[in-house]
Amino acid sequence: GYDSTACTLGWIFLELAKHPHEQMHLRRALLNVPAADRLKVPELQLVVKECLRLHPVTATGTRRMLSKDVVTDKYCIPKGAVVTCATLALHRNADYFEYPDQFKPSRWINPSEEASLAFIPFSAGPRSCAGQSLAYTEIYCVVATLIADYDFSVLNEGIVEYGVTMKPAGAKLIAKKVKPDSI
Repeated sequence: GYDSTACTLGWIFLELAKHPHEQMHLRRALLNVPAADRLKVPELQLVVKECLRLHPVTATGTRRMLSKDVVTDKYCIPKGAVVTCATLALHRNADYFEYPDQFKPSRWINPSEEASLAFIPFSAGPRSCAGQSLAYTEIYCVVATLIADYDFSVLNEGIVEYGVTMKPAGAKLIAKKVKPDSI
């Protein structure tokens, strides 16, 4: 799980560096509450959720073998078939997300039921990622701590590298300590 969490953190800082207004909005929200309450700041949760939607670590999704026939109005998929849900394709589907390729944390303020159901960065159901609570806690802690104290800008966006995980390979950011009077 450490590699997937590290990739997610890389994407979050890259997106915030590319969108300074979102970064500043998050920083103000974080600095507006006591440090002990920062992990519960709604703006932090919106940024993390949007980044997991836009850059799911397991972009190619998960595979499952069906334990029974699945019948819909159009298809019959037989028991024993291996099915895949491509997370990246689902998360960027315009049927569920308006402007699906844009980083827009506010889309999660009042999402549609369809958008909520289509969001599966850790898979879904009884076989979803057992470490997702730990991953969220680590991500919230790191992002809240660093965004409160540092301003990030992009030196090099790098490239998207697909393997077991989807990562921003070669991305380079500049972090500058935030001056309290500049917020």
